[in-house]
Amino acid sequence: MKALLKVRVQDSNKTNENYTTPDDSTETNYLTINEVEAAEIALLKVAQSQAFPNELCCLQRNQEVGPSSSLKSLAPFLDSSGIMRVGGRLIHSNL
Repeated sequence: MKALLKVRVQDSNKTNENYTTPDDSTETNYLTINEVEAAEIALLKVAQSQAFPNELCCLQRNQEVGPSSSLKSLAPFLDSSGIMRVGGRLIHSNL
């Protein structure tokens, strides 16, 4: 996924001569960290909706995924951003 986001990110704690405020007429070559994170979430949602439409539909309705789903054994759930995550085998481990 990171390969899809081939951008230069400017750390918000650093300054850069190319960075401008909204009042400046010069455009910046950098995306903010928040913009990159938002783009990553959007890409994940698109990929998941294409790969697992039935599973997402069930999870959005607060239902379990169907018994024939390949994700069933991984305990899928939606996080606070609406991205599907899986619990996997760690819940069965002795950690």
